[in-house]
Amino acid sequence: MLELFWWIFLWTILVGNGFSLVWDILQVFVGALPSFGFVPE
Repeated sequence: MLELFWWIFLWTILVGNGFSLVWDILQVFVGALPSFGFVPE
């Protein structure tokens, strides 16, 4: 159920504000990954 909410949330952002905002959020998330102990290649 939480997964469904998450997809609806993401889709609302995508449709409402365009892909650029989603990309910004994604880059912030990727930038935060090292603090969780995961270092991308």
